[in-house]
Amino acid sequence: MKVECVVNKTSAIPPELSESIKSDTGVVDSIQVGKEYVVYAIGNYRGHIWYYIADEYYSEYPIWHPEIFFKILDPRVSSYWQVSVHENEINIGFKEWIADRYFYESLTNGNKKALEIFSKYKRLMDEEFPESAEDDE
Repeated sequence: MKVECVVNKTSAIPPELSESIKSDTGVVDSIQVGKEYVVYAIGNYRGHIWYYIADEYYSEYPIWHPEIFFKILDPRVSSYWQVSVHENEINIGFKEWIADRYFYESLTNGNKKALEIFSKYKRLMDEEFPESAEDDE
């Protein structure tokens, strides 16, 4: 799945999400309007859909951003994705992400094995959804 950032102003988000988006300038500068991003996983939080992408500050793991900032360019789902539903939450991602409710926490904590697993799937999904010619300009 591939999305394009259409807005990065914090004024675009609903009030219940404002504490989840930090910005002193009113702009989320980790995403760029007009830029395309591969979605590596999808989750929900406070009744909203969040995309896990390699944003402008990407180093080793994806960062979640609310779907309200994006439009879907390529609705195909990754062939590596699976779905889990747990306590009224739906998560979509590769099997290790889905099998372990704390996989993302392992990524953010720098767990070497989790980072290696994500790196493998990132490469595979990037190949599934290559950059368009416009991204190279």
